[in-house]
Amino acid sequence: MATLAVTTKDQLQRAIDSGVANIRVTGTLAKDLQVARPVITLGGFMLFLLATAIVATPFTAGLSDVALLPLMAMSGMEMAVIIAAVAIGLSLVLAVYKGYDVESGRDANGNYYLNLRRK
Repeated sequence: MATLAVTTKDQLQRAIDSGVANIRVTGTLAKDLQVARPVITLGGFMLFLLATAIVATPFTAGLSDVALLPLMAMSGMEMAVIIAAVAIGLSLVLAVYKGYDVESGRDANGNYYLNLRRK
């Protein structure tokens, strides 16, 4: 089977939506997905709280970001994980880790990659 190489969120989203079975993610997106991985361990309620705080940010001039502090404390998440998940998008992070077997690593030049195989 052929593997589709992607480097952007849009390319990855289109590949997932198209049902591509094998995807290789490289570059900054691969590193951000690795950092955001702990988000998938959150329960439904914590994911709801995180999504609500993120969605409310533009409407509250950033004041809802204060809600992220207790969320981080309750969930044990680091700010880097939450930032990476927000930058990529929670739905995309969940689609990757719930729908694909993920193999991660670094190439000979030290660049991050993820090999995704649909479950």
